[in-house]
Amino acid sequence: MMPGTMDFGLFFLMQRDDAWSERAVYDSALEQMLAAESLGYHSVWIAEHHFSDYGLCSAPPVLASFVAARTATLRLGMGVSLLPLHHPVDLAEQLATLDIVTGGRLDVGIGRGGTLQDYQTFRSERADARLRIEEGIALMQQCWTGTPFD
Repeated sequence: MMPGTMDFGLFFLMQRDDAWSERAVYDSALEQMLAAESLGYHSVWIAEHHFSDYGLCSAPPVLASFVAARTATLRLGMGVSLLPLHHPVDLAEQLATLDIVTGGRLDVGIGRGGTLQDYQTFRSERADARLRIEEGIALMQQCWTGTPFD
C-alpha cells in the first residue's frame, strides 16, 4: 500500500436463504471473488461457519485455494479461522501450505466465534476457547518458525 492510499477488500459470509441452493451461493461468491481482482480490489475475506445457512463455507482454505489458482494479485483472507475448533498444528500446516502456493498472498484472522452446536459437534469446550486461542496461536507461531519443538 502506498502512503495516502487505502486498500479495499470484499468479505464473504456466504449466507443462504430458501431461494438459493448451496451451489448457487458458491457460484455467485466465486464469480464475485474472481471479478474482484480485475475491478482493483486488494483482497477477499472468507468467513468460516459450520452447520448453518448463516454462513456456508466450512473450509475457507479450500475455497481460497480455488480462488488463488485463478487470480494473480488478489490477497486471500481467512476471516476468521475458528481456532478452538481446529488442532493448531493442522491449521498452521494448512495455512502455511496455502501461503506457499499463493506466493505469499494469504492473510489470516483468528477468532473463537462459533455456535454452541459447533463446539459440541467438534467436542470442544466453549468455556476454554480463550485459552485455546492463546495456546493455539503460540503453537502455530512455533510451527511457522521452522524450529523443532516438543
